[in-house]
Amino acid sequence: MTALTPGEIERGLAENASAPHGAARIAHAEALSAAAEASGDRPLFRRALTALIDAYEYSAERTKMMVPFARLLQEYDRDPSVFAGHEVHGLYWRFKWVTGNIVESPEIPLDAVERWLTEMERRYRLAGHSERAVRQAEFILADSLGDTGRADRAMSAWAAAERDRMSDCHACELSNQGRYWVDREDDARAVEVWEPVLAGRKTCMEEPHRALAHSLLPLVRLGRADEARSHHLRGYRMARGNESLLRAVGEHIEFCALTGNESRGLEILSEHTAHLGPLADADAQLEFNGGILVLLSRLTDLGHGDRPAVPYEGVGRTVSELADLLYGQVSAIVRRFDVRNGSGHVSGRLAERLTRRPLTDALPLGVRSPLLPVSGAAPRPRGGEAADGPSVRAGVAGAVGAAGVDESAEGLEPAEALELAELAELAELVGRARASRAQGHPGAALLWDRVAHRIDTTGAEPDPRLAADLLERRALHASRAGDPRARALFAETLDAYRTSGQPGRAVLAELYGATSAVQFGAGSEEARALLAAAAASARALDASDESRARRVATVDFTRIRIEAHLRGKEADGTDRTDGELARELAGFIDRTDQVDGLQDLVAGAEMMLAGLALGEGEEARAERLFDVAAGRSLAAGRPWDAVEPLARRAALLFAQGR
Repeated sequence: MTALTPGEIERGLAENASAPHGAARIAHAEALSAAAEASGDRPLFRRALTALIDAYEYSAERTKMMVPFARLLQEYDRDPSVFAGHEVHGLYWRFKWVTGNIVESPEIPLDAVERWLTEMERRYRLAGHSERAVRQAEFILADSLGDTGRADRAMSAWAAAERDRMSDCHACELSNQGRYWVDREDDARAVEVWEPVLAGRKTCMEEPHRALAHSLLPLVRLGRADEARSHHLRGYRMARGNESLLRAVGEHIEFCALTGNESRGLEILSEHTAHLGPLADADAQLEFNGGILVLLSRLTDLGHGDRPAVPYEGVGRTVSELADLLYGQVSAIVRRFDVRNGSGHVSGRLAERLTRRPLTDALPLGVRSPLLPVSGAAPRPRGGEAADGPSVRAGVAGAVGAAGVDESAEGLEPAEALELAELAELAELVGRARASRAQGHPGAALLWDRVAHRIDTTGAEPDPRLAADLLERRALHASRAGDPRARALFAETLDAYRTSGQPGRAVLAELYGATSAVQFGAGSEEARALLAAAAASARALDASDESRARRVATVDFTRIRIEAHLRGKEADGTDRTDGELARELAGFIDRTDQVDGLQDLVAGAEMMLAGLALGEGEEARAERLFDVAAGRSLAAGRPWDAVEPLARRAALLFAQGR
């Protein structure tokens, strides 16, 4: 396989910086880091290491960042003078991340953790930084050990130390400090500490997401149920599907279990089954699964132990089976922590959590969740005829009908009425998933996961249009996971959309197939032929098709990105290929800027131009492009797309001391 050129690596880093956090971004960052090291370009290698550390930080694999950080630290110790000011700042900033992850890694001996903390203190002192971040790290260690005296001293020193540029984000600090007071059984003080975060005055990428989750049970215990309900509804929307916030998701599941909302808890769990297996971050697995076990215990107490829960690694499990499996895993984790720490603190904390009892009989949340069947109820027919009722084999749309459920359910037996009610809920969920997808909303993938789970559990047979949607979901999942079967799945999806009369979606499936071919090693000639075919299909859409302009522009933008990749493989000089890419992006912006409904694509092109500008050291131009891209996304009603350019612009300004 031909080695990547420095220009290709630069472009890869720029593109990956805009990719969703998760396994695919990590895999790409790992490959780019290895390629950068092989290139011998030390500044490029440093940038690739930093990108890899950042990819790990916002994932369920954050403990893996220790190796690339150690490499980056070696680079700095070898010759600090080659690090620019913003690189030095970034190195010391990420020191805090690594320290926290070392504490949360039970395989690292305690004496090694203490030495690392001492080394952090030494380096911060020599660099002239406040001890505030060091004392915060010491508190995290003491809290993990159950050393309350040391934790109290570290907390006092942390709060007393001066805030400086190396202090942790203030919102994150307050979130952690509030948990300290919860552990001291002072819920009112905790909520008071969290108030600036909960009110939105102190925020960051992961706050108030975490503080909202932390506040749920304290608010219920304080009798402030309305606030707890609001924090759950608001906070879960923020945490849902974010694998770096699995601890918070576990807290939302536990909250549902202890407030009479077990069905809601099970629904949340069904949206996160991909993270039920062992995680690289043992502490995240412990906290996430701890909340799940509270729910499964509650369901067992209610007589649902033999009922289906959610699949584990693709295999269906009952509530009791899943509880036994997860309990075995977390028990092994707490034993590792206890051995490392020389105490039973972590196992004791888990035991206390698993014995918590409901705080209230029922706290209405105002959301619809499927009802749990009563213990001993007969199982419903799946996929065939009910005893005296209608068939569900006609598909979701046919079973529900245009008139809704109420009239069609009249006179039916309870089991039959429940069948139709579930199909109505499924039809509503499918509508939301399609609307979210059309919006480009990041929550669309999770809604499709819920659709697939609901179909599996109800036995409903999808109509051809929905079957094509679900095929697309499978293909996208495979592509993001790096599964070579994605290409064949996209081909099936293309056929399914064409057969079901959805030419606009078929164009996207054809384009996804082309990008998948490149992802899995197709040659330049084949890739260009596939892109040309997708472009022809987009142009062939009927002029009355509202999706035509977007499909044509989407194919055009994707072609530019893939052509840059192909040219980079074929060219010797990076300046020429970067220059061509910049010209093509500028041309795309010129011809697309005035077309209604395509501002998100224009913003994407501007983000790529900003990445190229950063690679050339043109920080002022990059900052302007980030600003413009964010503005376009907000004006287009897509605030989620504005997060990345705003965050990158803020990081650039912060590194410049502005």
